[in-house]
Amino acid sequence: MVIQYQPTLEDLLAFNRYHIDHSPSLRRYHQYVRIGTSVLCIVVCLVTFYALTQSFRIPIAFYAIAFGLGIFFYFALPSMIWSSTKKRIERMFREGQNKGMAKLTTLSIGQDSMEANNGLSTSKLVWSAIEKMSVTDEYIFMYVSAMNAVVVPKRAFATEAQRQEFIQLAQQYHRLTNAA
Repeated sequence: MVIQYQPTLEDLLAFNRYHIDHSPSLRRYHQYVRIGTSVLCIVVCLVTFYALTQSFRIPIAFYAIAFGLGIFFYFALPSMIWSSTKKRIERMFREGQNKGMAKLTTLSIGQDSMEANNGLSTSKLVWSAIEKMSVTDEYIFMYVSAMNAVVVPKRAFATEAQRQEFIQLAQQYHRLTNAA
């Protein structure tokens, strides 16, 4: 089966977002950061209130403010982390010419391998090189390593039936190769 699509910055961002949301180690790290930041915020607020009043008799309103800020940061940090990550990716993307991203990519899958060609380079991956496959509503991510994947956007397919056929074939080829 052969498909064609032009990779975009949005595809790269979508993969990174998916990976951040689904990587067990990143999810664990971000949970630690959320909890640590929230606790630190509460402690800093309470120490500041103590320094201002010179008393441990801190009014209940100050506790409410401290815990309110802690809770705010706990829930706001995921979007703050993604916003920061997105800006860094966009900045890095603008540093290079990214010639391969500006070219139409032809991706063909067969029983033994997949091959991508964008006019500047050709890469061939045997199915055993694919660690895992993840399918979302908008993308197919075929992981080559923990942080690198072949990203196939939904727009590469003329119809949903063609997309489903591609997914089924890719999963079948991947299973057959990894079962052997």
